[in-house]
Amino acid sequence: MEEVEVEVEVVEEHQQLDEVDEGVEEEVVETQEGEDYDEETEDETEEGEEQDEEGEDDEPEEVEINFGGEKLVLRKGEVPDELLSKTQDYVKSVEAAHTRRSQDLAEQRKQVEQQVQTFERLNQMSDQALQSYATGQAILNQLNDPQYSDQEIDRLWRSDRQEDRDTARILTDRKAQLNQQYNQALSITKQLEDQQTQAQQEYHAAQMQAGKEKLESKYAGFTDLHAPKVVDYVVNNYGINSEEAQDWPLNPAFTEMAYKAMMYDDLKAKTRTKPKSKTKKAEPIKGEKSQKQAKQRYDLNKDADKMSADEWRKRRLAQKQRS
Repeated sequence: MEEVEVEVEVVEEHQQLDEVDEGVEEEVVETQEGEDYDEETEDETEEGEEQDEEGEDDEPEEVEINFGGEKLVLRKGEVPDELLSKTQDYVKSVEAAHTRRSQDLAEQRKQVEQQVQTFERLNQMSDQALQSYATGQAILNQLNDPQYSDQEIDRLWRSDRQEDRDTARILTDRKAQLNQQYNQALSITKQLEDQQTQAQQEYHAAQMQAGKEKLESKYAGFTDLHAPKVVDYVVNNYGINSEEAQDWPLNPAFTEMAYKAMMYDDLKAKTRTKPKSKTKKAEPIKGEKSQKQAKQRYDLNKDADKMSADEWRKRRLAQKQRS
């Protein structure tokens, strides 16, 4: 009986060990399946990212051309790169030129507005000065009336009649009042004339400065380097008065033309070539023999074959004459 119970226990232990082994195998299989699933998921994710990157790469690049606020969008490759570059450079140059032109127009508009304001100010002061002057002349005409003369007032003061003396008192007071009004009119007129003169001087100085700045922007150092030469040029060549020529900034366009004319005349004077002197060709002196010929001597007998018949004959005749 004991042996049977031992066998039963051994069988039960083997069954339990088999169950444990099966459980472990199932866990291993599940773990491997989970790892395989994770790897597949990672592969799918990587494939999706690669597809997204390929999709992004497939999207064409765009090029934008902005012309005065109007935008033109082109796909890269639709227009040759060289033509696209030239187009962009042209657009930039046009915009830069437009900007410079707008700035010039704004500056010109500012100068015109200043001129208009100055003219209005001058006209207003001129009208006020004329009105004040006219008032003063009217008062002066009253003072020139004979009744306000010193002789007439003195006569009335010396009169025995009280009525005359009362009239003299009234005329004296009225004359003093008119003199005060006349002096005030003169003072106002003088003040307005001074203001008008100052405004004209300021306007003249502003115009001179504007003309200088305009030419300086085109020709650096024009005022110091070129203006004195231009003044001398127009005075000597065109008979313009020297004082008028000194006001060259008031007419920058004429000054620029005079400057270009002066530069042209200077260039023409520099490039004018002097006539070449004729040189006589050196003529050889007759009878002069070269050093080689002078040193070369022939023996009429031994060197007869080296000379022509005429030369041998001349040498023979010369030998006979010497002997």
